[in-house]
Amino acid sequence: DWTAYGRDTLGVRYSPFTQISRDNVKDLQPAWTYRTERDLTIPNSADQNTPLQIGNTLYSCTPQNAVHAINATTGQREWLFEAKATTYAWARCRGLGYHRDAQAPAGQACAARIIGNTVDGRLFALDAKTGALCPGFGHQGVVNLRDKMGPIGPGYYYQTSAPLVAGDKIVVGGWISDNQKLGEPAGAVRAFDVRSGALVWAWDPGNAAVGKDPVNGNSY
Repeated sequence: DWTAYGRDTLGVRYSPFTQISRDNVKDLQPAWTYRTERDLTIPNSADQNTPLQIGNTLYSCTPQNAVHAINATTGQREWLFEAKATTYAWARCRGLGYHRDAQAPAGQACAARIIGNTVDGRLFALDAKTGALCPGFGHQGVVNLRDKMGPIGPGYYYQTSAPLVAGDKIVVGGWISDNQKLGEPAGAVRAFDVRSGALVWAWDPGNAAVGKDPVNGNSY
């Protein structure tokens, strides 16, 4: 399995698989092609994601944060989740996160989930088998990452990097459009519970003593 953009949570990026080698790589031929993008004319849009592979399913995301589940053998779509994310700045999805709940009974919905974030500041959890939003996560499967980030202008705060699933926590940073004005909110690095979406901790680079509770009028 390739469960994170760098293969695993450590980000080792090393593949121990031996089917492809220096000797036979020259003989490889395309087995199938899958098209994810419907509109390649969106400004500042680029496909930069590293797909995950869990079992025989590939999980890929688009610059508008749609998630495609693809059969790795046939190239056929298994499901599609349309995040319908929009941004005034960089449209990117560089990867997804994955979590398997060892405490959940086999077959339970969202026992295995795909974690994604968006260029308009959302964090979501999907059932890895069906692509349905996990209802017990945040508000009907979605957490608003712009909460407590202060006044938000167009394209001010958004996500481009893959969420890090570390144990039972999802750790996210965020792009802050700094150097635009004085007195901007600092943003925060935050961890959310992978099952409930509840905020577990936050680190404010402007004031490391803040913790979960922001200052300066409800913003980090």
